[in-house]
Amino acid sequence: ETTFMNEAEITGLVEVMIRRLFSEVLEVELPDPFPRMPFAEAMHRFGSDKPDLRIPLELVELSDVMGGVDFKVFAGPAQDPQGRVVALRVPQGGARLTRKEIDS
Repeated sequence: ETTFMNEAEITGLVEVMIRRLFSEVLEVELPDPFPRMPFAEAMHRFGSDKPDLRIPLELVELSDVMGGVDFKVFAGPAQDPQGRVVALRVPQGGARLTRKEIDS
């Protein structure tokens, strides 16, 4: 009976069931508890509410650098306290990605 359980209790119960299933059927041990990331942190670090943590690419803050440039598309948000200018640094991406791939 789960009628009077709160969100944390239901999450804990489901995690126990999933860990047991993976352990007994696949012989894979899962972490206890499952890793969690607050929405605000995910959006700030990855720009997505469901980041794929297998890919170690995070957004790089550029607001300090872009605050003084003449290009208003970057300077405006960089100077706005509510704004932000970020980029995704892709190691060796310039050597492997074509302009068409970058634009799409």
